Amino acid sequence: MACLTRRIESEETTVTKLEEARRQIETAIELWVREADPVSIHTLAAAAHRLVHDVAASDKEIGIGGAFLLDGKRLAEWGFNPKEFKKELRRAETFFKHAKDDPNDSYTLSHSLTEAVLYSTIDCYRRLVKEKSALMGLFLAWFGVQSPALLDEPSRDKLANIIPASKGVSRQEFFEKMNPLALLF
Repeated sequence: MACLTRRIESEETTVTKLEEARRQIETAIELWVREADPVSIHTLAAAAHRLVHDVAASDKEIGIGGAFLLDGKRLAEWGFNPKEFKKELRRAETFFKHAKDDPNDSYTLSHSLTEAVLYSTIDCYRRLVKEKSALMGLFLAWFGVQSPALLDEPSRDKLANIIPASKGVSRQEFFEKMNPLALLF
């Protein structure tokens, strides 16, 4: 253990907000593909979501609607109460970070909320930096297969041929089979 401690103390890493968001997104996807701990996945996705949302809010081109989960108009179009949805999103984010006021409380995490947060985060991130990684592209494709109604028409068209063949396959199988499609999304 002393060797590990010495190594950590001797190295430093400098990152930008968007570089950190990319790292959190990709780590969350890697854990998600392996069906690892859902709370860790959600915590990483929510932290990245907060970063990209804050950066988007300061970007004149993208603006506050940069992260679709916080875009009240889109939420209402999809049948959600925007105020309640945002409240639940913040509740999960806060629950996993703080225990001062509720040390004995519990929380039921919706895995679909985590996936939606991750989708939103990737969508906002790629609009900010004008690119995405292959891993992000695969997650967007998987999300689109699972929830085609949430995609715009051009994205649905790209997925039209693979949606039927991809329903019901595991995350890992999807990522292995669809790797060549990663950069289309």
